[in-house]
Formats: sequence, structure tokens, C-alpha cells
Amino acid sequence: MITTVTLNPCIDLTVRIPDLRVGGLNLVSDTRTDVCGKGVNVSLVLREFGLATICTGISFDGNGQQLSDRLEQHSITGQFAVAHGNIRTNIKVFDEAKREMTELNNRGEPVEPIVVEQYLTQLLDCARRSEIVVFSGRIAQGSGDDIYRRSIKALKKLPVKIIVDAEGEPLKQALKEKPYLIKPNTYELETAFRCKIKSREDVVRVCREKVIAKGVQVVCVSMGGDGAMIVDRNEAFHAPALALDIKGFQGAGDSMVAGICKAMKERRGIDDMLRFGVAAASASLIREGTLLCRRQDFAALLPKVQVEKLDINPMPPEEPKKPRSPKKSNTQNKPNPEGSKRNQ
Repeated sequence: MITTVTLNPCIDLTVRIPDLRVGGLNLVSDTRTDVCGKGVNVSLVLREFGLATICTGISFDGNGQQLSDRLEQHSITGQFAVAHGNIRTNIKVFDEAKREMTELNNRGEPVEPIVVEQYLTQLLDCARRSEIVVFSGRIAQGSGDDIYRRSIKALKKLPVKIIVDAEGEPLKQALKEKPYLIKPNTYELETAFRCKIKSREDVVRVCREKVIAKGVQVVCVSMGGDGAMIVDRNEAFHAPALALDIKGFQGAGDSMVAGICKAMKERRGIDDMLRFGVAAASASLIREGTLLCRRQDFAALLPKVQVEKLDINPMPPEEPKKPRSPKKSNTQNKPNPEGSKRNQ
């Protein structure tokens, strides 16, 4: 079982415009509405792969039934804490002429602390039945920037591998609990660690010095038109982007995470984790709007993904932790005033 976490689900309204005129009148050629969220998207692709998955996180009592209905349509169990209010609506404007997506994302409604505690209880229940837990996407207002850190800490005693696909402070907080894998894009990596990435060597250096050295085992970096990379202590691989007729950008990163999970379930190495991830992301890119990877497209694209091992030296082996010497008692060899009195 794979558990996915969505703390701020959304309704994506995708609008297609032949040639966007900013400040002018635009005629819409097509629209579609999808109830989703990054963790929900990961579960939808996992289900497409035939893998067992469960969604948890936070939903809302106003229109949350739409989320429940969509999961039920795909035979996915949803186990959410429910807050007052409505799931946020995001507007995605796709310029067909420039092949560009402009996003207008709402922050979402705030949640009460009691809802966050209910979510943590639900999370623990779901994770006990899982091998992998995926945390992805924006957090709800009121949940706190450390909510991913708190979530991972709550799962420390369980034999699960943790994946985090987030950005900014929630990502930096999550890193303190040493998840197994993170999947930033280049921009998220640069902003999180205040660095500039200009080459593949830079990617490897930042991943190892800023992330892996602190306890994360694997970093997969999506790089847009430059493809993607995956890095651990010993190896680094790069996969170029495939030549595709791109029809939509939304959901590609979530599909990539699902592809990585599929490789992990099959006990494959990090090179195949990258290969599966790029094939799944590519299978999403060739679909309209926010539509996600399909199994048949993944199977067709997988043989086309080329993975190159980079000739970069591994990190030095980790130094074994020195056992702590027992503390000496503060009372050892000290005179006992009370005893002295008794001996008088």
C-alpha cells in the first residue's frame, strides 16, 4: 500500500485560449474542471498502474464530497480530516499559441488546530498499512510550516519510506526529519538553498552538500526542458527530456512521483526510479490540461527514456557514530554531609 497526503486539495479550472491577449478580450476554446491536489494526483496514477493506494490529508465540508466522489470513481479510499469551508478553486490559463500555462492559485481556507490533530491521527492509521508515504503539495493555512516535519516524526517508528514533494519552508522543515527521497524542481532547489544551478555538476553538488549530507538518501530533480536527474551518495544519473507534442503541464510532477513509487515497489535501483519517473511525467505531458499519466502511454514511452550515468565521484563514506561514554555520577566520591553527621 502507498499512502498519499494532500493537505490543501483544489478544484482546477483549466481554460484554453488560442492566443492570450493580456488586458484584452479573449475567446475561450475549451474548459475542463478537475478535483485534485498533488497527493490525490499521485494516487490516481498509482491506481492507473494497478497499485494499492489510500489518500489522506484535509478536506472541507462545503464541497469536499466532490473529492470523495472522484476518488470513489477510481476505487481509491479517502480518509480525510474535515475542516469547515470549501476546497479552493485554481484557474489555469493555457495559451495554445505560446504553449504556456498561466496559473492563478488560491491559498485556500484556514483550518483549526483540532483538524490538524485529526489529520495526524488519520495519517498514522493509514501509514500502518503502507510501505511508502508521499507528502506533496501546498499545506493548508493554519497547519503550520512544520506540519510535514511533524507528520514524518509521527511515523518514525513505522517501517515506511517517506517521499516529500514540496517547496519553501515546509520542505526545509521536512528535511530535518530525514525523509528517504525528495523531488524538487530546479527552481525549488535554488530557492530552498539560496544557490544558483547552471550545470549538472551543480545539481549533484547541491543535492549532496545540502540534502544528502543531512540524512536524505535520494534526490530526484525535475529540470523542465533539460530533463531530470537523480542523485544519491554513490551515483548520479541524468535523463534528457523526450521530444513530445506537449498538451498540458499540470500533473507531470505528480506523475513522476508515481513512477518513482512504482520503481520502488519493484525494488529497482535509482536509475530505474529516474527512468520510470520521466516516462510517467512524459505520459502526462502529452495529455490535455490537467489529465494525468495513463498506463498504456507510460508503457509506450518507457523504452524511449535514455538514462546516462554521470562520471562524478561518490561522496566519502559516512563516519560511524562514536558511542557515547557513560556520564559520571555527580555524587561519586563526594562526601555525604548527612552521613558525616551520623558518624559523629
